[in-house]
Amino acid sequence: MAKLRFMTHTRYQGERFRKDDIVELSEKDVKFLVANGLAVAHVALDEESTNVGTDEGGSTDRVPEKIELAKQIDEEWKLDELRDDMDEVGIVGIDKSLKKADLIEAIIESGQAQKLLDLLEDEGTE
Repeated sequence: MAKLRFMTHTRYQGERFRKDDIVELSEKDVKFLVANGLAVAHVALDEESTNVGTDEGGSTDRVPEKIELAKQIDEEWKLDELRDDMDEVGIVGIDKSLKKADLIEAIIESGQAQKLLDLLEDEGTE
């Protein structure tokens, strides 16, 4: 579970949230809301911001980092550009017919998001 702060009045899954409400939701919900610009990750100053917990396999889950990564990809790419650049950088094994938020989530979960970020760095040096 990760905390987020709503950027606008939002109705999501039958619940109403006001602007600046801080709530704790599942990672999937957080990714969706952040990717669609409805909310941002919220970390209180006294919270550990990198190690949120461990999953069933015992691996460390870095939810805030994933949220920021999803937000960055969402801001830098339109859906058609994202699909084209996936081919350009060699991102494989992901259904490109997914909605943008789901596509971004799949790229991050597959561990291939760095390929897109490297593309941004390459463009910045040209």
